[in-house]
Amino acid sequence: VKRKEEVHLPLVAGILCADTFDSYDDDGERRELLPAHLPLLRSAAFVMGERLAGARFRVLQLQRVRALATLRAVVEDGAVVIDVAEMAAVAAVRVGLPGKEWGVMVGVVETEDRIRWTDYGAPNEAKNSRPQSYVMTQGARLEGAHTFDDEDLARLTRLTRSSLEKTEVMQAQTSSVLYPRTVQVAVPVVLRVAGKEAGLVSALLYLYKGSDVTHESFEFDDAAQLYVSDVSALLARVMLPPLLAIGRALRVHSYHACGAEGESDVLWVAVMDIARKYCSTPENVTFSIALLLSDSAGSIMEAVAAETHMPPATRDSKRNTKSGDKGFQKHAKGERFSKDTAPEHFIALSAAEVVHNDADLRVALLDTNMAPFGVLQLTSANISPTLDSLVLQSVAEGAAAAYAQIEFKRKMSIVMEGAVATLVRTMQLPYAYGAFSDPSGAQLMAASASIAKNTKYSSLTVSQRIPANTLSSLCCFNVYLGDKVIAHIGTDKAALDAVQIANFQTPPSDRLKQLATQLSSVADQVCNEGVLPLRFLSFADDSPDKEPLAAAHGSFEHTLAEHRLLRTHLVVAKYNAALRSVESCPYRSLLDSVRKVGKPIDVDVQRIVQAVMYLLGQTDNEVSVWGKCRKLVPPFLTKEMSIINVRQKVEARQYSLAAQALEGLTEGDVGFDSGPSALAFYQWLRVMLDLRVEAIQGRLGAMKYAYS
Repeated sequence: VKRKEEVHLPLVAGILCADTFDSYDDDGERRELLPAHLPLLRSAAFVMGERLAGARFRVLQLQRVRALATLRAVVEDGAVVIDVAEMAAVAAVRVGLPGKEWGVMVGVVETEDRIRWTDYGAPNEAKNSRPQSYVMTQGARLEGAHTFDDEDLARLTRLTRSSLEKTEVMQAQTSSVLYPRTVQVAVPVVLRVAGKEAGLVSALLYLYKGSDVTHESFEFDDAAQLYVSDVSALLARVMLPPLLAIGRALRVHSYHACGAEGESDVLWVAVMDIARKYCSTPENVTFSIALLLSDSAGSIMEAVAAETHMPPATRDSKRNTKSGDKGFQKHAKGERFSKDTAPEHFIALSAAEVVHNDADLRVALLDTNMAPFGVLQLTSANISPTLDSLVLQSVAEGAAAAYAQIEFKRKMSIVMEGAVATLVRTMQLPYAYGAFSDPSGAQLMAASASIAKNTKYSSLTVSQRIPANTLSSLCCFNVYLGDKVIAHIGTDKAALDAVQIANFQTPPSDRLKQLATQLSSVADQVCNEGVLPLRFLSFADDSPDKEPLAAAHGSFEHTLAEHRLLRTHLVVAKYNAALRSVESCPYRSLLDSVRKVGKPIDVDVQRIVQAVMYLLGQTDNEVSVWGKCRKLVPPFLTKEMSIINVRQKVEARQYSLAAQALEGLTEGDVGFDSGPSALAFYQWLRVMLDLRVEAIQGRLGAMKYAYS
């Protein structure tokens, strides 16, 4: 029997009508519609229909171009959250596929046998209902689904398998005589891996027939297929496989960090939320995070984040387990424990993989130097060792990377706080600031200093994005970590240009640029320190002969020691830069003439050499008489200068005598009268005297912060 062909009804866009009522010609005769007129009306209706169809297609093309541009702007934002990009993709699909009957689902491929679906429904349904989440396991079974019948579930399963295997758009025709243009479509979101021809399907877009089907059902043609493929290609930039998406979602929290208080607490909450989202049993799981406070013989850890509730299933598991309370250990936030009270945590701290113990999974948090600094714990009555171990490992890696960035920015904000204060003090600038750079290139305020309280920049606060119109009035230079821009240091452009300089003084813009370079060297040092807190008190005793004392992170002693050390990082960088400037000049002839007894020496050179000898620790009796002083000048003076430890506390009298020896000298006088070598030593001395002031202010600032 020959199969009867289906009748495809045309899409009716409108009706062309002709009415002859009260219609007369020029002679007054009534006009009537004749059969001969019908072909003319049909031709007019056909032309109008074609024009309407062309106009509708052109409008749809423009809408698709605009929707893709909007989606591209979202996914190109390095700090975008995956859920935001997912909703932007759904919105783009709805714009490009007009018709209220189209429902959209997004499925995340978690494992080979597990897909987590989010059903956004059709446009008319989305207004009145929230997206529903389903989990498809073993290729067919849906957990949490209540709206799928057997036919829809079979079609979803078939299209999903085909799309995953072939990594291409798959369609299922469900047309009927009444609704001939309705289809179901599965669109893979393919992540292209470098060096591999076949891509990795990280997610799926599923378009299905909604409940409100009308005669205006949109046909899914080749142009529509190409459009949804473009949407999936853009979404693939953000929609990574779960184990990669976890790390990206956590790193986003570090992008907006600026060293403010509480940023790490926000991160730990996000860590627990994301770990719950991807684990096997989100409704029956709890998490806790503990950080190492002391790695000495008596190691101590502190719980920095913990969920206080215990799911019923977990409580039952605790009662039924043979190991009793030892198999399920919970620590409240702020609780401290040692190896004796929580040995499982310290076992996980030194383990190279996830440690499974009854109802607990534990994994160590490692910094960039692969040094453990904490433990992430998952507790559940129904642990899936394979999936939950992979999820916990990925969460731990992402959390450690994000925390490392937050800690890095916290330390750098302390350094930049002293840097901007020095700019304002030494150059008499009305305002100076330090800011971090986010992935979009915007500047996020981290530290600022000003002479007056009310300036045009007073409204800018920490963590605030500096407006683009404000940046035009600022002069700033980049701070680098390797070849990546991480921060900016700047001031008001007009005020910088107004700074007056004397002969042989460095131009203000060059001084600002030098400061940015010095901050770059500090950034390298802070990054190499890692996440582990500096658990020593190098300033606990002013005597350099005593060994540093250990202190737990978070204590007053540790806070004071850490801030004192961080506030001297820039001091050391400036000192090294000044010393390199001296070593790069031809100073040998100058030192030979100074050490040669009986040869007359310029008075300015004498005063400069005496100031250097004061800072090297010589007494006033040995230096004040020039004949004695020149005999004490070592042949390798720069080596003696290089062993000065600018972090240590020194006698104020040494700097006072050096300042008195230089009193009245200027860079112009030394440069014109004594030459470049003497000028290099003079500039080194000025830097040393200024660093003395910075060191004192840094110690006071550290004390003020520690007591606060």
